[in-house]
Amino acid sequence: MLSRRARRNAIGLGLLALPLAVVASVFVYIQYRKTHVTTDDAFVDAVIYYVSPRISGRVAELLIEDNQYVRLDDLLVRLDPSDIEANLRIAEANLAEVRRRPAGHLQSGPATGEHAGLQ
Repeated sequence: MLSRRARRNAIGLGLLALPLAVVASVFVYIQYRKTHVTTDDAFVDAVIYYVSPRISGRVAELLIEDNQYVRLDDLLVRLDPSDIEANLRIAEANLAEVRRRPAGHLQSGPATGEHAGLQ
């Protein structure tokens, strides 16, 4: 068991540590609030620009960073050319087929669709 004097010293130390802990906690909270803003009624006032591609395709490379300033006609992405090249081969095959037809020969037109010209 602790003596009466030791017990009094422990209680005194505890009573001294409690206000110091409260002061330290308040100081940390104030420092946190200086750098972190919170609100229940926030909104962003900004101009929104919609970006749409001229053609569709898969993105092969992203050429900009988040929140980067861009100007009119800046290149934003590089598209994977495989889909476009496949469509070009189909169109060229259809054109070659139409050119091989005799003049004045009427048909329903060149083949269209995903697998046209690859027969």
